[in-house]
Amino acid sequence: MARLTVLTGSAAGREMDLPSGVTVVGRDSDCGLVLADPSVSSHHCEIHVSDLGVHLRDLGSTNGTRIGDRTVERAEVRDGDVVTFGEVAVRFAIPPVEISIPALASSDEPAQPVLSSCALACFHHPDFPAVFQCPQCRRAYCASCVRNVHLAGGAPHWLCPHCSAVCLALTPSPPRPHGLMAALTRKGGVFDTIRIAFSRGPKKKR
Repeated sequence: MARLTVLTGSAAGREMDLPSGVTVVGRDSDCGLVLADPSVSSHHCEIHVSDLGVHLRDLGSTNGTRIGDRTVERAEVRDGDVVTFGEVAVRFAIPPVEISIPALASSDEPAQPVLSSCALACFHHPDFPAVFQCPQCRRAYCASCVRNVHLAGGAPHWLCPHCSAVCLALTPSPPRPHGLMAALTRKGGVFDTIRIAFSRGPKKKR
C-alpha cells in the first residue's frame, strides 16, 4: 500500500496510508488528507491510487503542486518523491507494482499420431497415412478427412476440418539410390552418358 509522510508544517511527522481510489488533499475538513496550512487551498489536489501506480491532479490550487522543483498539474508519483502542496512537503513511499501471470493449464490436445515407418498418420484415423497437413494447426489428415473446395475456373483447395485453413499436400521425396546404383544413375554417370549419346543421333527417315 502507498504511504506518505508529512515533512513540514504543523502536521510534520504524520504518516498516512493511501487507500485505492481518490484521496483529496486540502485545508477543508472534508478532505481525505487535511493540511491546516494557509498556503494549502481548501481542495488543493487529488491523489489517485490504482494498480497502475500513484498519480496527482492539481485542483486549480492557488500556490500550486510541485514534485521536487517542478510544478505539475497532472503527474505520476514515484517511490521516494517529495511532493509540495503550497508550502507543505510530503514524501511518498510506493511499493513496486506486482504483476502476477497465471500459470497456463497444460493442454489436453492429443499428439499427432505417427506410423511405425515414422511417417505422419491421419489425426482422426491413426492407422492410415496422412496425405495433407494444415500449416496453421499442424494437424495432418487422410484424404477422407479434409474438405475439398473447388471454385469455378480455379484449382481445388483442401480445408482443414479443425481450423478451416488451406491444407498442403504431403509429397514425400522418393528414396535416393546408394552405392553402385547411385554411381550409375546420377547425372554424369555411365547410364546417363549412354542415354545422352543415343539421344543425340539423327532420326532415321522412313
